[in-house]
Amino acid sequence: MKSCEELPDGCQQRFDRIDEKLDDIHTHAVKTNGRVTKLEKWNLVFLTSLIVLLSTNPTGLISVLKTITSWIR
Repeated sequence: MKSCEELPDGCQQRFDRIDEKLDDIHTHAVKTNGRVTKLEKWNLVFLTSLIVLLSTNPTGLISVLKTITSWIR
């Protein structure tokens, strides 16, 4: 895996969007007395891990796209 310094600007933008999503979830949790649904937690965990995997592994992105196109057909 690449270190953060080696990632292209596009990856940094993705990580910034993840930070924004985390801030949104935190704001929602504050408004609801700290209750964040399990779905929100797992959605964020899955999304974050998928973005990190695909941004650091270009061949993984290609294989995911091939899998998605095979499901669509």
